[in-house]
Amino acid sequence: MAKLEHNKSVIIIIIIIIIIIIIIIIIIIIIIIIINENLTVYVKRMWNLETKIISVITGATGTISKSLKQYLSYKPGKHEVKKLQTTAIFGTAHQLRKVLM
Repeated sequence: MAKLEHNKSVIIIIIIIIIIIIIIIIIIIIIIIIINENLTVYVKRMWNLETKIISVITGATGTISKSLKQYLSYKPGKHEVKKLQTTAIFGTAHQLRKVLM
């Protein structure tokens, strides 16, 4: 019976941790949205241009979402996804060098 109670408490702790992680992700998304709105207003006032900010989240290994190319297709101009991925990989390598050396 004690083992069953221990398993229930472990499951409850895991569920609480997952809920906390989801809340943190939601807060980060809200902060990104607020920053994008402020940046849009700033660029509009400074350059007198209509702007639309597209947030791009790149993984540490250069991974991107499948829909990134779709979002970039809405905007005219040349978009180089490989440069974005290369920058992410170099940034990760730089951080690892700082930590490991």
